[in-house]
Amino acid sequence: MIQTLYINLKEEKEINGVHPKKLGKDDPNDPRSQVYNWNRFKLHYPELKLKLDFTGFILLSSEFIDSRYVHMGFQSPESYEKNIQLKFENGKMVSETDKSEAMEKLRQESSSDTLRHPLDQSDEFVKDWIDESFSLDYKDDSEKNEN
Repeated sequence: MIQTLYINLKEEKEINGVHPKKLGKDDPNDPRSQVYNWNRFKLHYPELKLKLDFTGFILLSSEFIDSRYVHMGFQSPESYEKNIQLKFENGKMVSETDKSEAMEKLRQESSSDTLRHPLDQSDEFVKDWIDESFSLDYKDDSEKNEN
């Protein structure tokens, strides 16, 4: 269930019976507004209580490793010290798994060269690398091996 939502929309829309509140630069009603405005969020849906029928995984990552920074796209999960995987079925969380050790193993297996732009590779390789760098997809690799 989504309790509260900060988002950008072209038009203000009612969601789940809730009208958004516009966030100003220093909204005195929301002490977090400066943080959210820094991220360019302009609308706030408080008390949204929106149920979702989501089935899949969400990976929460923290404690970024500076030496793994890639100046392009999004930082991969193995670039963080802590990784917690949440598994959902029909909107209900069914498991929580610490993936930090698995990501550490990936860091040890990959060379630091994979963090650099692969300019000396084929056009197809570079295109795939760019696509992967901008992808927000996450799949639980351990479950692929079970099927």
